[in-house]
Amino acid sequence: MTIISNKPMHEIACSTYAFIGLTLEEALARIRENGFEYAELVLHDSPEWGHLRPADIMMDPEGMAAVVKRAGEAAGVRIIASTVSMSENIPWKRGEFEAVSRFLRILRIHIATIPAGRGNERMEVFRLRDLRDVAARNGVMLAVEPQSMMNWG
Repeated sequence: MTIISNKPMHEIACSTYAFIGLTLEEALARIRENGFEYAELVLHDSPEWGHLRPADIMMDPEGMAAVVKRAGEAAGVRIIASTVSMSENIPWKRGEFEAVSRFLRILRIHIATIPAGRGNERMEVFRLRDLRDVAARNGVMLAVEPQSMMNWG
Protein backbone atom coordinates (compact mmCIF):
# COMPACT_ATOMS: atom_id res chain seq x y z
CA MET A 1 0.00 0.00 0.00
CA THR A 2 1.40 3.37 -1.02
CA ILE A 3 0.51 6.32 1.15
CA ILE A 4 -0.06 9.44 -0.93
CA SER A 5 0.79 11.86 1.86
CA ASN A 6 1.31 11.92 5.61
CA LYS A 7 -0.96 14.97 5.87
CA PRO A 8 -4.70 14.37 6.19
CA MET A 9 -6.75 15.56 3.25
CA HIS A 10 -9.21 17.58 5.32
CA GLU A 11 -11.16 19.10 2.47
CA ILE A 12 -11.54 16.17 0.07
CA ALA A 13 -13.93 13.24 0.30
CA CYS A 14 -12.83 10.01 -1.36
CA SER A 15 -15.47 7.86 -3.01
CA THR A 16 -15.84 4.22 -2.04
CA TYR A 17 -16.20 3.67 -5.79
CA ALA A 18 -12.41 3.66 -5.99
CA PHE A 19 -12.46 0.47 -3.91
CA ILE A 20 -15.14 -1.60 -5.62
CA GLY A 21 -14.43 -5.25 -4.96
CA LEU A 22 -13.49 -4.64 -1.33
CA THR A 23 -15.93 -4.82 1.55
CA LEU A 24 -17.22 -1.51 2.85
CA GLU A 25 -15.01 -1.92 5.91
CA GLU A 26 -11.93 -2.55 3.76
CA ALA A 27 -12.77 0.35 1.44
CA LEU A 28 -13.13 2.80 4.33
CA ALA A 29 -9.90 1.55 5.90
CA ARG A 30 -8.06 2.12 2.61
CA ILE A 31 -9.58 5.58 2.31
CA ARG A 32 -8.25 6.44 5.77
CA GLU A 33 -4.84 4.88 5.04
CA ASN A 34 -4.56 7.27 2.13
CA GLY A 35 -5.09 10.26 4.40
CA PHE A 36 -8.76 11.00 3.77
CA GLU A 37 -11.08 11.81 6.67
CA TYR A 38 -14.26 11.95 4.58
CA ALA A 39 -15.90 9.55 2.17
CA GLU A 40 -18.69 9.35 -0.35
CA LEU A 41 -20.67 6.10 -0.10
CA VAL A 42 -21.71 4.51 -3.38
CA LEU A 43 -25.10 2.74 -3.41
CA HIS A 44 -25.97 0.73 -6.51
CA ASP A 45 -28.34 -2.04 -7.57
CA SER A 46 -25.35 -4.17 -8.50
CA PRO A 47 -22.78 -5.16 -5.84
CA GLU A 48 -20.21 -4.95 -8.62
CA TRP A 49 -20.67 -1.15 -8.72
CA GLY A 50 -21.45 -0.14 -5.14
CA HIS A 51 -21.01 -1.12 -1.52
CA LEU A 52 -24.69 -1.31 -0.58
CA ARG A 53 -27.82 -2.00 -2.60
CA PRO A 54 -30.83 0.35 -2.30
CA ALA A 55 -33.11 -2.74 -2.16
CA ASP A 56 -31.25 -3.96 0.95
CA ILE A 57 -31.50 -0.53 2.55
CA MET A 58 -35.25 -0.53 1.84
CA MET A 59 -35.63 -3.74 3.85
CA ASP A 60 -33.92 -2.28 6.96
CA PRO A 61 -32.77 1.37 6.73
CA GLU A 62 -31.98 1.61 10.45
CA GLY A 63 -30.02 -1.64 10.55
CA MET A 64 -28.04 -0.79 7.42
CA ALA A 65 -27.31 2.67 8.82
CA ALA A 66 -25.92 1.05 11.98
CA VAL A 67 -23.63 -1.16 9.86
CA VAL A 68 -22.33 1.84 7.91
CA LYS A 69 -21.88 3.92 11.07
CA ARG A 70 -19.82 1.16 12.73
CA ALA A 71 -17.68 0.75 9.60
CA GLY A 72 -17.01 4.48 9.41
CA GLU A 73 -16.16 4.73 13.10
CA ALA A 74 -13.84 1.71 12.92
CA ALA A 75 -11.96 3.26 10.00
CA GLY A 76 -11.96 6.79 11.40
CA VAL A 77 -13.77 8.08 8.30
CA ARG A 78 -16.89 10.23 8.22
CA ILE A 79 -19.25 9.57 5.32
CA ILE A 80 -20.54 12.95 4.16
CA ALA A 81 -22.14 12.22 0.77
CA SER A 82 -23.61 9.42 -1.27
CA THR A 83 -24.11 8.48 -4.88
CA VAL A 84 -27.34 6.57 -5.40
CA SER A 85 -27.56 4.68 -8.68
CA MET A 86 -30.69 2.72 -9.33
CA SER A 87 -30.55 1.05 -12.72
CA GLU A 88 -34.22 1.27 -13.63
CA ASN A 89 -36.73 4.08 -13.45
CA ILE A 90 -39.74 2.06 -12.35
CA PRO A 91 -42.32 2.88 -9.66
CA TRP A 92 -40.92 0.72 -6.85
CA LYS A 93 -37.56 2.44 -7.23
CA ARG A 94 -39.20 5.52 -5.70
CA GLY A 95 -39.89 3.44 -2.60
CA GLU A 96 -36.25 2.44 -2.52
CA PHE A 97 -35.25 6.09 -2.83
CA GLU A 98 -37.55 7.01 0.08
CA ALA A 99 -35.83 4.36 2.21
CA VAL A 100 -32.39 5.52 1.07
CA SER A 101 -33.31 9.11 1.99
CA ARG A 102 -34.31 7.96 5.50
CA PHE A 103 -31.07 5.95 5.71
CA LEU A 104 -29.06 9.05 4.74
CA ARG A 105 -30.95 11.15 7.32
CA ILE A 106 -30.11 8.62 10.05
CA LEU A 107 -26.43 8.84 9.08
CA ARG A 108 -26.60 12.66 8.83
CA ILE A 109 -25.54 12.52 5.19
CA HIS A 110 -27.01 15.59 3.54
CA ILE A 111 -25.94 15.21 -0.11
CA ALA A 112 -27.11 12.49 -2.51
CA THR A 113 -26.09 12.39 -6.15
CA ILE A 114 -28.28 10.52 -8.61
CA PRO A 115 -27.79 9.97 -12.32
CA ALA A 116 -30.07 11.82 -14.70
CA GLY A 117 -32.50 9.63 -16.54
CA ARG A 118 -32.84 9.20 -20.26
CA GLY A 119 -35.84 9.55 -22.46
CA ASN A 120 -38.76 11.92 -22.23
CA GLU A 121 -37.68 15.32 -20.94
CA ARG A 122 -41.01 16.14 -19.24
CA MET A 123 -41.11 12.80 -17.45
CA GLU A 124 -37.53 13.21 -16.27
CA VAL A 125 -38.20 16.69 -14.91
CA PHE A 126 -41.27 15.34 -13.09
CA ARG A 127 -39.21 12.44 -11.68
CA LEU A 128 -36.42 14.74 -10.51
CA ARG A 129 -38.87 17.12 -8.80
CA ASP A 130 -40.49 14.18 -7.04
CA LEU A 131 -37.16 12.74 -5.87
CA ARG A 132 -35.99 16.22 -4.82
CA ASP A 133 -39.08 16.51 -2.60
CA VAL A 134 -38.51 13.04 -1.09
CA ALA A 135 -34.88 13.92 -0.35
CA ALA A 136 -35.76 17.34 1.08
CA ARG A 137 -38.25 15.82 3.55
CA ASN A 138 -35.27 13.92 4.96
CA GLY A 139 -32.87 16.87 5.02
CA VAL A 140 -30.98 15.64 1.97
CA MET A 141 -29.95 17.83 -0.96
CA LEU A 142 -30.24 16.13 -4.31
CA ALA A 143 -27.52 16.58 -6.93
CA VAL A 144 -28.01 15.28 -10.46
CA GLU A 145 -25.14 13.88 -12.48
CA PRO A 146 -25.77 14.14 -16.21
CA GLN A 147 -25.02 11.04 -18.18
CA SER A 148 -22.96 11.16 -21.36
CA MET A 149 -25.75 9.46 -23.30
CA MET A 150 -28.44 11.88 -22.03
CA ASN A 151 -30.17 13.58 -24.90
CA TRP A 152 -33.42 15.47 -24.56
CA GLY A 153 -33.08 17.18 -27.93
